[in-house]
Amino acid sequence: MIKPASFWVINISKVNVMLADLYLNIPTGCYYNLLDSKHFHYSWEQIEKSATSGSLYKKQDKIKQCGEEKPNFGKKLKPEMSTIPAVKPVRSIVEVVEPNYDALLFSDESYANEIAELFDDKKI
Repeated sequence: MIKPASFWVINISKVNVMLADLYLNIPTGCYYNLLDSKHFHYSWEQIEKSATSGSLYKKQDKIKQCGEEKPNFGKKLKPEMSTIPAVKPVRSIVEVVEPNYDALLFSDESYANEIAELFDDKKI
C-alpha cells in the first residue's frame, strides 16, 4: 500500500473533539493534516489504526476524514462582539445626586472681607 502524503481531518461538530489514541484535541471547525511533519509526528500505521478501530472511527459523527484532499473552505468567520448591549436597563439602582455648589461660590469682595476680619481679630 502506498502511503499518502497527507491525511486531512475536520471537526464538523459544534464542540471540541478529543482523539484519545492520537492525543489530539480538535477545536470546532478546525482541520488538520495529521501527516504534516512540521506539526505532528504520527505514523501512517497510527492513523490507519485510529481510522479503522480507534477514536477516528468512534467519532465519525463529529470528525470527517477528508483523506488526501485539503478541505476547501472560504475564510473562517470568527464570532464578533456586538456593540449593542444585550440588556437595556429600565431602572438604575444608582441614584444620581447633583451637588449644590451655591454655598461654595462667593465673590472676591466677600473673600477679601473674611481675610480682613481674620487680620483684625489677629487670628492670623
